[in-house]
Order: sequence, then C-alpha cells, then structure tokens
Amino acid sequence: MVPAVMQARMLIVDDDHGMRESLQALFSSAGYACELAADAAAALDILERQVLDVIVSDVRMAGMDGLELLDRVKRSHPTVPFILITAAGA
Repeated sequence: MVPAVMQARMLIVDDDHGMRESLQALFSSAGYACELAADAAAALDILERQVLDVIVSDVRMAGMDGLELLDRVKRSHPTVPFILITAAGA
C-alpha cells in the first residue's frame, strides 16, 4: 500500500474577502490545503489550534497589521515560513 501524501497546510490572512478567495483558489489548485482568516486575531487563533506549513498575510489590515502578526508568529512559531503581500501601491 502506498502511503497517502499529506497536503501542505497554508493559512491565508487578508481582510479583503475577494483576495482571500482568489488566493485560496490559486493555492488550492497548486495542492495546498488552505485555511482562511479575515484578520490577525483569527489567524492567531487558527495557528494555536492547527499545524501550519506556511502563512501568507496582507500587510495592511485593520486592527493588528501584517507586520505585527509576523512579529507575534515568529515569537511563538519561529520555524513557520511567513510571506507578506500587499495590494497597496508603492
């Protein structure tokens, strides 16, 4: 019997619903199992309950922004890769 291949688990954090859904479609088609969070507080809650392989987060969000989320994640889960994205113009 061939062992099942585990999907990499990704957390997508963005306060824009359309962006979350688009990123989920993109990464799901690439083989990732995606969890979605609308804000940093929800992301931290998910991170405490699940093992994640990578986090993708928007930089600009209401409340706790992506940079603060990055700082908190790196203190509690320093080995989880973290990717910051933004749709904001330069």
